[in-house]
Amino acid sequence: MSHQLTFADSEFNNKRRKTRKEIFLSRMNDLMPWDQLEAVIEPFYPKGFAIDQLTEQDIADTQMLINFRPRKSLNYLTPIEVLLNKRVSLIAAI
Repeated sequence: MSHQLTFADSEFNNKRRKTRKEIFLSRMNDLMPWDQLEAVIEPFYPKGFAIDQLTEQDIADTQMLINFRPRKSLNYLTPIEVLLNKRVSLIAAI
């Protein structure tokens, strides 16, 4: 037997206060939606990849490559270039 929502239940659900976790996840999704994040990560670790075989160094290398990519929101500069206020040539041996 399923429970049918009444108008009062529906109105209560719409007016209830969000938890801090819900607020945090909502704000994070506004900044970087999960589907966009998955699209950024997938070239490095395609579906079906055995994640349990990754080392800490593999993850750190991927993190560096992702974080040093030019961003459209930063006028196609990397975050480090904006931080240092100059163009940076990043050469990494991976």
